[in-house]
Amino acid sequence: MDLEKVKKSLQEELESLRHSLKELEQEKEDISEVSVKETSEAALRYEMQEDYHLVKENLEKRLKQVERALEKIEENTYGLCDECKNPIEVGRLEIDYAVNLCKSCSFKK
Repeated sequence: MDLEKVKKSLQEELESLRHSLKELEQEKEDISEVSVKETSEAALRYEMQEDYHLVKENLEKRLKQVERALEKIEENTYGLCDECKNPIEVGRLEIDYAVNLCKSCSFKK
């Protein structure tokens, strides 16, 4: 596996995730500024805020995975499972460069 290609791809994803989080934060501010005149509008605003939190949580989780993968490249431990320290299957890494568990450890979680 070409680590430079992996690192470049992860760095690009990292920047994209940071940009998405920044945009999401702006959308939250826009939602907060909308005046609520009726109950239906209040319900809609609540749903939008709930959606915001779910999307933010998923983006932050992925951001941490990508950051961890980049750390592992720098530590020369990329491709090793965080749990059992055995090599992660190449197929798993090719599907998701930020995967941090081997197949058997991922099923244990």
